[in-house]
Amino acid sequence: MPHHFQTHFRRRSRAHRVEVLPGEKCPRCLGPVFFSHEPRSSAEVGFHRAFCIRCDEWLAEACEVFKCPVCWRRPYKPSVIEGRLVILNPTALD
Repeated sequence: MPHHFQTHFRRRSRAHRVEVLPGEKCPRCLGPVFFSHEPRSSAEVGFHRAFCIRCDEWLAEACEVFKCPVCWRRPYKPSVIEGRLVILNPTALD
């Protein structure tokens, strides 16, 4: 995992639940694709979007709906999400 993710997520208390998408690869670096789940409570953070942790890029553009409840608060880069990274299926990285 890139250093900027380790440092950033270690300092946060809210959970950012992500899942590795089996069989999916980043088109740029061919690394694993992660999916950021929507938060279930105020103790979580999430954006219902796929991203590459290596490239630090979202893999889908923000939607064009004005004030979309997901997209309008999504940060520019996944690494700036305020939340402790929780991988729901870590064995998928093997």
